[in-house]
Amino acid sequence: MLMDLISVFKEYLVGANNLLSNIDWWSLLQNPWVIVLMIIISGLIFLVRGIDRVLVTFLSIPALLVLVQKTAQNIAFPDCYIDKLPVFVVSTLAIAAINVYFHLVRN
Repeated sequence: MLMDLISVFKEYLVGANNLLSNIDWWSLLQNPWVIVLMIIISGLIFLVRGIDRVLVTFLSIPALLVLVQKTAQNIAFPDCYIDKLPVFVVSTLAIAAINVYFHLVRN
């Protein structure tokens, strides 16, 4: 009976390893929903553990990337659009001010 349980457990582990090896990890990491889910899970872990400064830094990096992506969209560099520049500058200063507050003032 014990050998039967061990053989079933072995088959389960081998099946799980084959299942994990058949996943295309690169395409999975390129899925934006997986990235959003990883950010949410990490943020909840940081929030529960009380690490506010790491959470702010962790969320500031994607915020800056999204900001650059949205403001630099459809811009031809010889004739840059002046209407997107204030949005970029104000948003960058707001993100920087939040980081300064959490890292220096609130410390």
